[in-house]
Amino acid sequence: MKKIECVIPPFKLEKVQKALSSVGVRSMTVNEIRGGWRGRRDIDLYSIEERTIKVAPKLKVEIVVPSEDVNKVVEAVKQAAATNSVLQD
Repeated sequence: MKKIECVIPPFKLEKVQKALSSVGVRSMTVNEIRGGWRGRRDIDLYSIEERTIKVAPKLKVEIVVPSEDVNKVVEAVKQAAATNSVLQD
């Protein structure tokens, strides 16, 4: 048995659930990640510049599967959770 942990955006949860169901995963655990970084101000000591660090909300998905199913489960999650974009200001 192996435990797989992945961090996904909340809007991808339903798609990930469907992908996992299609490869035979019957259960998973989902937790909201609440970081202490949200709204934090970071001061760069070298350039004396202040900026706000924005953190998007995320979910942590934990799945326990037999060792022989790890690759197909990881691929299913990767395809379902891919956003194909990088968030920038």
